[in-house]
Amino acid sequence: MGKENKDLTNEFVEDAIGIKVYRYLESLQIDERFMGVTKQLTSLELTIQKLSESVDKRFDAVDKRFDDVDKKFDAVNKRFDGVDKRFDAMDKRFDGVDKRFDHMDAKLDKIVHMFEQLSYDINEVKTDVKHIQSDNNTLRTHLEDNIAKTDAVHDHVFRRKKIYFEKDREN
Repeated sequence: MGKENKDLTNEFVEDAIGIKVYRYLESLQIDERFMGVTKQLTSLELTIQKLSESVDKRFDAVDKRFDDVDKKFDAVNKRFDGVDKRFDAMDKRFDGVDKRFDHMDAKLDKIVHMFEQLSYDINEVKTDVKHIQSDNNTLRTHLEDNIAKTDAVHDHVFRRKKIYFEKDREN
């Protein structure tokens, strides 16, 4: 039995060594797989790092563009502020012009009122002149009538005096 035990022991050792070798080979395969995965992870890490750098560069470029846009907006806002100031100044000027127009409008209203009053006064004067002309015509007519009567009376008196003087001379 000793030999058998030795055989069994050898067999057992061989089996044990086989298992160890198998396990070792398996571990090598696992290591190879692990190394493959590690290589892939490393490759992925490099890819991710490159992508990250690329994304960082792009974000930096975008940030720079946004800074440029901000500067442009600031410049535009400054221009709008300048335009607003100009419009405020123009509003003040227009307010002054409006005041002047209101003042001139008031003066014009006074002038229009004066012309209306003058027109009314002229119409009154025209009416008075017509009445005076009418009165003058009436007086002229009376005067002409009176002159005619006076001439008639004068002629009559003159004739009588002439007749009287002629009679007186004859006597």
